[in-house]
Amino acid sequence: MKLIPSGVYERTKPPWNKGISMSEEQKINIGKYVRTEKHKQAISEAQKIAMNRPEVKKKCSEAHKLLIGEKNPNWKGGITIYQIVHRRVRKIKLKPEVCEICNQKADKNGKLKLELSNIKDHQYTDNPDDYQYAHHSCHIKCDVNKKKRKRINEC
Repeated sequence: MKLIPSGVYERTKPPWNKGISMSEEQKINIGKYVRTEKHKQAISEAQKIAMNRPEVKKKCSEAHKLLIGEKNPNWKGGITIYQIVHRRVRKIKLKPEVCEICNQKADKNGKLKLELSNIKDHQYTDNPDDYQYAHHSCHIKCDVNKKKRKRINEC
């Protein structure tokens, strides 16, 4: 299957459907179309082939290089306060070998890593006693419970 590179050939005629808008009926019919498993598989295979081509990888890489830092649409400005505070607390508070919530031992190969968790409803202070080391799952459970304002004894 040979793919024609886009942007190489000049168009001699405008596209046949330029300026023609779809009717509401056409829009509804497009939304109703259900792809078969065979169709989905064919699209998946075509995407895998296309995305593994070196020129596509390079193009994606170059496009993402433009979205670093302030140019990224999700940019919220500078280093966040919690990153600075966590860095300071990590220097002061030694990392234990067990989760401070479930007392399960941290894994050497990194599957059960311990991360720094704020105890006081995300009020970031420099006091190391306001933080605990917990597995990611325990950390998330505590944060969700804090958001719902359901206090459980462990968190």
